[in-house]
Amino acid sequence: MTPRALALRAARRRRRFAIRARIASLAAAIFLSLFATIYAQLASGNDPALAPKAATLAAVDARAKVLAVQAAQAKRAAAKAAAAEAASARKSAAARLAAHQRAAAKRQDARAAAQLAAASSAANAASAAPASTTQSQSSASAAPASTTQSQPSASTQGTTAVTTRQS
Repeated sequence: MTPRALALRAARRRRRFAIRARIASLAAAIFLSLFATIYAQLASGNDPALAPKAATLAAVDARAKVLAVQAAQAKRAAAKAAAAEAASARKSAAARLAAHQRAAAKRQDARAAAQLAAASSAANAASAAPASTTQSQSSASAAPASTTQSQPSASTQGTTAVTTRQS
């Protein structure tokens, strides 16, 4: 190798070393400045890693409390709606029962009235048979007989009198 090539090689080596030294010193300076900043914040009590986490936890706790209150309100509202629905169902069941009892009472009154009418018509028929033979024997132009019977009893309350006409 020539002395000129050796000189160029040595110059390149010095430049490489200088560039590497500058990069290493710059990296060390940046690292030390960042580390000093973080150390100063930690020493003063302003931990940037813990501050957002604490704020986040506080926000999460507040949100959890709000959700718990909303869930309790929804549960109370559902219980109130269920109670109202149950009361409505009981009311409608009572109304159906009352209507059923009124219909049964009407049917019982109708049966009692029919039995009373059948009994009175049977009694009238039994009493009219001998009377019609005596009337036809005594006079042919007699006026038609009219009888009115009213037999209220404890089992037939609310029934009306039965009127029958015989000819």
